[in-house]
Amino acid sequence: MPDDHDRQGDPGQARVSVVVPVHNGERYLRATLESILAQTLRPLEVLVMDDASDDGSREIADSFGGPVRCIRLQRSGAARARNKGVVEAQGEFLSFLDADDLWLPSKLQLQLEVIRGRPNGAVFCHMEQFISPEIDGLTIADKDKFLPGFSSCTMLIRTDDFRTVGYFQEDLLAGEFIEWFARAKDAGIDHIMLNDILAKRRIHKSNQGLSNNGRQDYLRIAKMLIDRNRSRQQNRSGGTS
Repeated sequence: MPDDHDRQGDPGQARVSVVVPVHNGERYLRATLESILAQTLRPLEVLVMDDASDDGSREIADSFGGPVRCIRLQRSGAARARNKGVVEAQGEFLSFLDADDLWLPSKLQLQLEVIRGRPNGAVFCHMEQFISPEIDGLTIADKDKFLPGFSSCTMLIRTDDFRTVGYFQEDLLAGEFIEWFARAKDAGIDHIMLNDILAKRRIHKSNQGLSNNGRQDYLRIAKMLIDRNRSRQQNRSGGTS
């Protein structure tokens, strides 16, 4: 358990639990973990949730030692892996990073400076999309290169606030953050978007959101949110359409 000095804030460490879901991510995982450990305020812990990888992902995670901890799971998908990480998290604050994406060094420090002055809520940042070097012939339009990062991988939130909203929906292969964020807004969780570019999203051949199943989940989420909004409107009007 942390002592009182740690609770008050070690100037070199942030009381942040970072959850990194991974399934067969050995190609990019080392760079992802290095970007977390290169933060100007190092996190309390990095929880690598190994979703039954059969490559070298676990060995890469174990090679870092503390504060990286690798937890082996049965194959169940990224949403459940993130949820299991939240269950394990010991930090006052919570953040996520996919095993193929990167953070810039001041990400946690700048977000913590904002969130500590707010009673609740989540802090996001802008992100840069980049083509993974092994892919040839693919480009990103200028308008799509730098974007507001409404994503789990750019978010910093108090752990208690996340748990108040509830966990990610585990039957979604893609877009589970969109569904979660809608619930967060319904629960009154405030949010702020920093103008700083503090994260980098890698575009590569295995991005789940680009798959046919991923696109189907985005359609499911859109219908789910429309139905939820319609139900609220009907309840307000006494059940009439």
